[in-house]
Amino acid sequence: MAYIQISNINGTPPFQFYVCDYGGNNCELVQTEYDPIYWPINVYVPSTFYGIQSFMLKIIDSNLCETMTIYNCPTPTQTPTNTPTPTPTPTS
Repeated sequence: MAYIQISNINGTPPFQFYVCDYGGNNCELVQTEYDPIYWPINVYVPSTFYGIQSFMLKIIDSNLCETMTIYNCPTPTQTPTNTPTPTPTPTS
């Protein structure tokens, strides 16, 4: 399960956390923090956003102030596969 760790937030609680596509569309409410006492807060990314290159985390406080941050996901690299070396065929 992937998550984003938030160390602090400016604004007035409660805070609503949305994960959106890169353009800020297709947002999904993932969490609401009414009075964050313990830091950091882990905001879990829904599985519908797994495998995409980047997404937006949008935080809205009780005054409807929005904070948006774009996150770029690392692109997995393929591990090289060992190829067996062919054995020479003896000639007669």
